[in-house]
Amino acid sequence: MSKPEHILLIAFAYEPGRGSEPGVGWNMAHALAENYRVTVVTRPGPELPDDDIIPVIRVDAELWPSRTLPEPSSLAGQLYYYAWTRSLAEHLPRILDRTGADLVQHTTYVRYWMPSAQETGGRPFVWGPVGGGEGMAQSFLNSLPVAVRRSEWFRNAVRATWERDPALRRTAANASVSLATTPETAARMAALTQTEIPVCPVVGLTAAEFDRLSQIRSKTDGPFELLSVGRMLDWKGYDLMVEALASTPKSVRYTLIGDGPERAGLEALASRYEVEDRIRFKGWMDREDVLQALENADALVHPSYHDSGGMVCLEAMAAGKPVITLEGNGPAVLTGEAGLPVSSPNRGAAVRGLARATDRLAEDRPLRAHLGDAGRKRVGEQFLWRHRAAAVAQHYPNAGSAQ
Repeated sequence: MSKPEHILLIAFAYEPGRGSEPGVGWNMAHALAENYRVTVVTRPGPELPDDDIIPVIRVDAELWPSRTLPEPSSLAGQLYYYAWTRSLAEHLPRILDRTGADLVQHTTYVRYWMPSAQETGGRPFVWGPVGGGEGMAQSFLNSLPVAVRRSEWFRNAVRATWERDPALRRTAANASVSLATTPETAARMAALTQTEIPVCPVVGLTAAEFDRLSQIRSKTDGPFELLSVGRMLDWKGYDLMVEALASTPKSVRYTLIGDGPERAGLEALASRYEVEDRIRFKGWMDREDVLQALENADALVHPSYHDSGGMVCLEAMAAGKPVITLEGNGPAVLTGEAGLPVSSPNRGAAVRGLARATDRLAEDRPLRAHLGDAGRKRVGEQFLWRHRAAAVAQHYPNAGSAQ
């Protein structure tokens, strides 16, 4: 296949100025549009800018009993997405005939265990990059509190159930090329497609975001400051860092920006380990205040048990801040040589590893500078959205030859 001219991009989540899934859909579409004609298929949703150059086709989930769209992260949101894919399957042949697109690509949701285009009329179909295959070693899972183990058991059961879904199997069979965001997802997708799956992370920054973040300078004085940003959920691992803080020098400070159902538990844990005077729970903050907190930080800690994305890691790297993660949890793919991955065979080892990584960075300013410079360079060379779009587009010829 020669270079495709017109890409039909399936982006269920698609919205400007948003992080996570909507931002992935929007930014991938606009980065691809620099070199290809792009039409987006998405769900009913917010109004988009009138001057946007990309045509949008909206498909509703016709089997959904309510006109109110559920919260995407809720169980109802997952079921709505599945109903939407059923409607997409019915409408896609007509959409392809009407647009004349010569390649179909799925971009959001970024979940390998949910179906997408099951039939594309002989046109090449690029499935992904998608994620969601990340998990925990059994030894780590066994060392976690019962409530977290139950949550993870449910997540694993959901994935295993969807992997048997005929619609997902048809999606895998229809894919000319499948792409995964992490090695863990690649392994699970390979079992579905019986092919080798390339790893291709699907988070990035715009050039404007990178320029703004790269203006942030390293701290030159004051106590060592750690920062975490995100929703306070049981799989985010912030409890590991709160506990680890008790084993670090008392001069170390830790700021958490965000909120969620685990906040009260984290505050209680801080009191239990007598580090409440060293931790600041800031709640949600506007963008400029988050950037100011990033400027005041010496390093970002992102201790999620599993994560397909990790946009905040890229933002910290662009700002020249070292990033501490858990090994094999997804974001370590982003940080590469610019991060400090912590071995986590079990919860206790993860806590000790986070404490050691913190001590190491607190005591070694040249190391912080080296990792910060490496992170900024890595983002500038590999993780702007134009780089991510090019990384996907390099697989288009393979998609054509697979038809």
